Amino acid sequence: GKIGDDVAGSGVSDHCADRHAQDHVFTALAVAVGATTVFPARGAVDARVTVVDQGVELGGGSVIYALTHVMSGTKIGKNCLIASQVFIGRNAIIGDGVRIHNGSHITEGMVIEEGVFIGTHVVTANDRSPSVIVVTGAGFVPNPPIIRKGAIIGAGVIIAPGIEIGEGAFV
Repeated sequence: GKIGDDVAGSGVSDHCADRHAQDHVFTALAVAVGATTVFPARGAVDARVTVVDQGVELGGGSVIYALTHVMSGTKIGKNCLIASQVFIGRNAIIGDGVRIHNGSHITEGMVIEEGVFIGTHVVTANDRSPSVIVVTGAGFVPNPPIIRKGAIIGAGVIIAPGIEIGEGAFV
């Protein structure tokens, strides 16, 4: 059938229950179906109140909920859950099966490996020496944290620039 035939009128929750194995990731140029935007690999986004910039890649079975902004160059793996009010900066890489909960901030260039759990209101930073003075062409080089496979980051954690959280860690 056509893209969206399986979700028209059913809402995001029903759509997400119908997860099929997907072997590819694609560029997020989506087709609107009612209130839900459906991607060919069966990812879903609430298009009324969510911003997914052009050039984002979203794996099959992944869902992005309301009031979230995903910036260009970001790659989100298969079967991920990005909850409401999450911000994901440019060029972030998010592995398969990652869960990012409400109100979290994922900084530009961050790497989150597969199977990571990020609790509510987690904040990550990528600038070791922030300044209120903006110098045009100053060449900011981000130093984002890295979260390794299977780590659990609890609610309210702040992760400083350049920190690496090891595989299976609990923070």
